Amino acid sequence: MRSSVAGAGAFIHCLLVAAAVFAADRITKYLIGVFIPVGGAVPGRDSFVKFLHVLNDGVAFSMFQGHRTPLIVLQSVLVAVIVVFMLIAYRRLIRRLPNGLTVMTAFSLMLGGGLGNLWDRVSTGLVTDFISIGSFAVFNTADACLVAGCGLLILCMLRYKDPDAVAGKGSAADVIESGGRAEETIAAGDAADGDGTR
Repeated sequence: MRSSVAGAGAFIHCLLVAAAVFAADRITKYLIGVFIPVGGAVPGRDSFVKFLHVLNDGVAFSMFQGHRTPLIVLQSVLVAVIVVFMLIAYRRLIRRLPNGLTVMTAFSLMLGGGLGNLWDRVSTGLVTDFISIGSFAVFNTADACLVAGCGLLILCMLRYKDPDAVAGKGSAADVIESGGRAEETIAAGDAADGDGTR
């Protein structure tokens, strides 16, 4: 029961992170649209760091422009994959991996960012970008969270050391798989106990 409560709390945490990212992306894009005209820059175009309002029909950082429908399909698939992963695999990650919650937070950042840009692409076909740093491509809050989520996930993968793998008992993937087998064994045991009581 306690593990179920912990798993539910972790899942709610991940949903809140994704919702916060999505909300922040919508709010910042709305404010940019209200206060800075398309093509305008604050404090000015010569500034190294500035808010530069541009409309982008490509993906993150203005790449692959002019391919609206394929990009909508691709991004929808990626968002769906992240959602399915969070619905099915989060219990094993939370229970079996020491940094499971951090891993799920990384996916939540990517989910919120993906939904933010997908909303723009489906509704208008144009994504609002406004953060400009030097000669780097202009990006937005959703792009930043996508990159942050990917970076956090890579960091977790690099820093994670599975105790069982170190002891020669298997890899991190084996730990997740064994977690699934353990859950099946517990369920089978509960069913057997129920038959015995009857």
